[in-house]
Amino acid sequence: MGTQEDELFLEETLQRHKEDFFHAIECTMELLKEFDEMGLNKGAAIGGSLTHLIAHLIEISPNPATAMGLLSSCMTNAAVNMSHVP
Repeated sequence: MGTQEDELFLEETLQRHKEDFFHAIECTMELLKEFDEMGLNKGAAIGGSLTHLIAHLIEISPNPATAMGLLSSCMTNAAVNMSHVP
């Protein structure tokens, strides 16, 4: 069993990760708006962005399985979120 300090540390870490996650979403939404304002083709802009993000994910991951696990999780989250959009 962990101590109260361990539990508090985990809670604070999870909260920071959650905040970082949603901040990154906000930044991405702003970037997509900028692409639109620049008149970039939506498919090309998103394709270029995703290609770079995936390449970076593979580069920083300890192994391909970890990279693919995160990518799969992101795709699942996106599908679930979009299923709630009318």
